[in-house]
Amino acid sequence: MTPNFTCALIALWMTCMYINPTSADTILFSAPKATLDQPDDTSSSSGTFTLTGKYSKHDTAVFHGIPYATAPVGDARFKSPQPLLEPQSDAKVQEPKSMCPQFSFTKNIHLGSEDCLHLSIYVPKNKGINNSEAFPPKTPLPVMFWIFGGAFVLGDNQEFEFYNGEKLAHNEDVIVVAANYRVGAFGFLAHEEFMNEDSYSSTGNMGIQDQRMALQWVQDNIAAFGGNPDDVTIFGQSAGGMSVCTLVSNPFNKGLFSRAIMESGTCNSPEFYQTLPNALDFGRTYSDIVGCPSSTPDESASYLACMRGKKTSEIMYGMLKAWELFKRASPDNFMDVFGNETHSIDAMMLAAAPFIPTLAPLMPFGPVADGTDVGMPKLPYDSIAAGEANKIPFMMGTTSNEGSMFLPMIPSVVKGINHLPLKTDDVPLIIHHVLDPVIGEDVVTEMLPELLDIYNINDYPNVDAQVSRILRDYFNYMTRWVDFKLLGCYHTSEVYFVFANSWPPIVHPFSRDDKTVASNIQNYWTNFARHGDPNGEDSETMWAPWTEDAEEYLELNLPSVGKSKLQADQCDFHDKMLGYAA
Repeated sequence: MTPNFTCALIALWMTCMYINPTSADTILFSAPKATLDQPDDTSSSSGTFTLTGKYSKHDTAVFHGIPYATAPVGDARFKSPQPLLEPQSDAKVQEPKSMCPQFSFTKNIHLGSEDCLHLSIYVPKNKGINNSEAFPPKTPLPVMFWIFGGAFVLGDNQEFEFYNGEKLAHNEDVIVVAANYRVGAFGFLAHEEFMNEDSYSSTGNMGIQDQRMALQWVQDNIAAFGGNPDDVTIFGQSAGGMSVCTLVSNPFNKGLFSRAIMESGTCNSPEFYQTLPNALDFGRTYSDIVGCPSSTPDESASYLACMRGKKTSEIMYGMLKAWELFKRASPDNFMDVFGNETHSIDAMMLAAAPFIPTLAPLMPFGPVADGTDVGMPKLPYDSIAAGEANKIPFMMGTTSNEGSMFLPMIPSVVKGINHLPLKTDDVPLIIHHVLDPVIGEDVVTEMLPELLDIYNINDYPNVDAQVSRILRDYFNYMTRWVDFKLLGCYHTSEVYFVFANSWPPIVHPFSRDDKTVASNIQNYWTNFARHGDPNGEDSETMWAPWTEDAEEYLELNLPSVGKSKLQADQCDFHDKMLGYAA
């Protein structure tokens, strides 16, 4: 029987080893310095410049706020990222810089600056050596490139210290890179005029292109920090996981990374991946909201000037107004609210109309299938199904209770259920399948995660098997400091263990069991980053790669257990109800 303090995560290959950080000797070392070549297109007499970081209390060399592209401000707003062209100066890069513009979780304000395209690097300090040899590593190390989540509307590479890579780098002897990318309208607003001025005719994928630019920067410069540019693993969670799938599915990105880990992401969600017609429709609606009506071809310059002349706060306010537009929509007035702007809304989106109020804060912004190599040539699932994705080892997983943190949306979900296009014959099946077991609060608590599981992991493997060898995981460990037990292993709960960072650390320090789970997860992840195989001599449980016949996965728990056919009955039932079953 699973202990009552555990909860579950489904994954395709993961591992880690916990080593207690020490800081007693950090003051003995001079600040770490990395010497980089000047950008190719600059004329600098020195030819190089030096970045000075600092050592953290976890014996990690930390470099913060390194620019990887020119600031997307002024005439560069809403454009694809541009490489650094000006000569770079020697600089101290010891403190994080601003996040990209976004709304605060807890306050009715927006945060951040448009000058936000920076990254952080965490490098383990050489162990057992003298002062002069602490940095860089003597042997090139694997690089793990983190992509944060946040529904493509919020997040940054330092969020709540969840993503602090010091312990992961120190414990597992890898280099961790985390980059900011543009979110919301600044990163994912599509419009014909943006497309017309872009040299590749791309639009609506500025945030994804930022990620690609940061990966190119890593290829060009990570060797100066002791990293191996030929050994880069991208990993991300939620929208970061979807970004991973977007990058992997685009053959144009070949060579930027060699392995990929997708945590709680999806390759085929219509709520987050936009078709070009839908994205352009929304772009026109948004432009009208902020007071820059879509122009005729002769007036394109005035439209672009209008959009780039708006204050950051005005662009942010437009996002709020756009969300209000979605919130006013219902199954009964959807067409009226959006008027003529719905002429190219596809059938999938119309079918989802009952749930639009629920998904309103998330839906308007996300990667766009703009048909370009530099953006997103196809919807990721379609690229993978066509065999066009990068053929690399791929690991993916989910938590056992992904949907529980979306409980506040229940009223809207219930309202939407009243409009589900169910056949009369299906109703008894649903009642029998869902309501028969309901007896008492404990049973309701057990049912909620199934009812609210919004991430469809069962739909991936048949298609994703074309990417390369696949591993699947299922996170099912619930730490004792989860404040609301009803949430179980909620969306994002595995992130604490990937980075070995509790939150908040003073109120909720890791227990011995938590440290063990974090160590195991880090070991799986970093073994995969090194070898394309999460298993190692010190692995807690051997993790079998997924096969179409056995459908193996590893349940990450205490202890972790290898299993097969994850939630097959539940997935088959939902597939039948939603018409996915063959």
